[in-house]
Amino acid sequence: MAITPDAPSEKAIPGVPPRELAAAASPQNADAAEALQLSSGRSEEELKKQALKRDHERAEQFKDHFEEVAIAGLYLMAFGVAAFAVVWTFHTLTPTQWHWLDASQVDRIQNFVTGGVLAGLIADQFRRRLGGR
Repeated sequence: MAITPDAPSEKAIPGVPPRELAAAASPQNADAAEALQLSSGRSEEELKKQALKRDHERAEQFKDHFEEVAIAGLYLMAFGVAAFAVVWTFHTLTPTQWHWLDASQVDRIQNFVTGGVLAGLIADQFRRRLGGR
């Protein structure tokens, strides 16, 4: 399909009205921006409600992103614990000639896998996510 010169390939985004550009360009005149908002036809109460709504949306968006990071960290931690558990189990169940870690390294892995602190952290995360604070 050929694009003709008359048909735009992308949607045009309207520019900022000159009145708003002028208000934004003068930082020393903060009252001008407020006056511009009040002259938009909305009452001061409506503007306050809109500002509160936008602030709430920003806070919720931040919480959503933070939650995604926490979940990714939880999966990474679970993968690491599972990998350590596999290595520890391998070293526990297989003959000595198959081992590649020395005794102190296996002990550190065992302490990490079976540690109560790690189990407590994971259990606390699940408890909070399931609503049992």
